[in-house]
Amino acid sequence: MKFMYKYKIASISYTVQTKGYNSGKPAVFIKFVNFSKPEGNYQELTSGEIAEKVNNLIPDNIYPMIVFSGYEPLKQLNNNFTLVEKLNNYFICLESDGNIKPNYAGINWLTVIPNAKNNVNISFANEVIFNVNEKGIIHPPNSGLFKANFYFLQPLPNSKSALRIATNQCLNFILGKVKDSFYPNIDWRLSFDYADFLE
Repeated sequence: MKFMYKYKIASISYTVQTKGYNSGKPAVFIKFVNFSKPEGNYQELTSGEIAEKVNNLIPDNIYPMIVFSGYEPLKQLNNNFTLVEKLNNYFICLESDGNIKPNYAGINWLTVIPNAKNNVNISFANEVIFNVNEKGIIHPPNSGLFKANFYFLQPLPNSKSALRIATNQCLNFILGKVKDSFYPNIDWRLSFDYADFLE
């Protein structure tokens, strides 16, 4: 009997992309959980089962993106990339912290959202979205060594007051009032992750 790889999936939902360059476009989000220490509710699904759920979610004549998101999708996708092959008739996007390189082709759009703990080991992405808090841009240890077509700043919504301060921080960089030491001459764009408003 042929082995059927099962992915640990937190949720599959049809909604819109809420951040970055593709913000506002219809998308099916496939949210992965921690591969080594899954917590909370999740399902173990084969690529065929995931593809069936995706197809059942989408209305006729709508062609959404597929977005792999959640806890570093590459930890599972690099183990078995048949899911990418199964969904190759869609425009496939991957959201990653950039610490792991994909070991296969088939991703149409790569979004790197760095964190302060891990190096970004992907040298180039379609877009990089830096989170911004009250103190400024949250850079990974090796910031400045990776490039992208588009660079976004996104305020962290820790609280209403913190969000306001972080948004002003973003605007200061975008308007050129403040320069970033790693990316001093970047054409910054503003991104808001408004997913919380869609709950």
